[in-house]
Amino acid sequence: MLIMSCLIKKDPESIKKGFNDFFSVPVYMFENYYGSGNPNSWGTADTEHKGFVVRVTYSINGNQSVKDIYLPQVKRNTYCVVLNRIGPDDVITVDYMVADWDDAGAWNDLTFEYPTYSNPVLPLDGDKPNTPPVVCYTGDEGSSIEEEGAFSVLFKMTAPENQEWTPTLLNGVGNFVCKVYQNGKLVDAPYLASPNSFTIKVIARNPDAVGQTVNFGITYSPIWDSGRPSLLMINGTEGAIAWPESGGRADVITIRQVSEIQK
Repeated sequence: MLIMSCLIKKDPESIKKGFNDFFSVPVYMFENYYGSGNPNSWGTADTEHKGFVVRVTYSINGNQSVKDIYLPQVKRNTYCVVLNRIGPDDVITVDYMVADWDDAGAWNDLTFEYPTYSNPVLPLDGDKPNTPPVVCYTGDEGSSIEEEGAFSVLFKMTAPENQEWTPTLLNGVGNFVCKVYQNGKLVDAPYLASPNSFTIKVIARNPDAVGQTVNFGITYSPIWDSGRPSLLMINGTEGAIAWPESGGRADVITIRQVSEIQK
């Protein structure tokens, strides 16, 4: 049995003195909105089980047990402490403590800031997405009309400074490509955080791929850990997908190739 109480504390360090730390240094996690309000189960909206889970192995009177603890939402600039108590009746009590982020001196040379960016990506007119995402083949590579049928969106990432991001196609290699523009000019990777918006275009390369779909996403790697790219949420949030008929994922937009674009 697992009992949870949520504590908002001003001084989590003083409370932690009564507990033994599992980790010698803080664990830095990506922002994750799929958290649970109940440590015993996945969040009600987390149907794909994307929330963070801590697995605890413990022994009572020589009997070893394993317990999964489903963490709450992980939000930027938030310091979260998970406290576990095992009572004489073998009941585990879990407390979540959340406090404002404080930078420690030993980490001042690193940037742990989660990217500040636009979600969802928007149509070129800047309005709320209200039509299904589609792409149409309109010309061969290099032709003046090849981009007329592109699926085009606006995207902006403003922080942290020098944060890189990459438009990504998760499938459809050879049938679709991405191009990125800023201030009307084609730009090449790496793409860096900027106060000015980018235009991302997904272009169809195969006229015979009508009816096929391509999954479009945007990845980034934390400046402090460039080897671990993650998908950004660019299609609204779980349970509130922004683009109609674009799949059920907040980090991917599913685009369908059509024979012609409806005006």
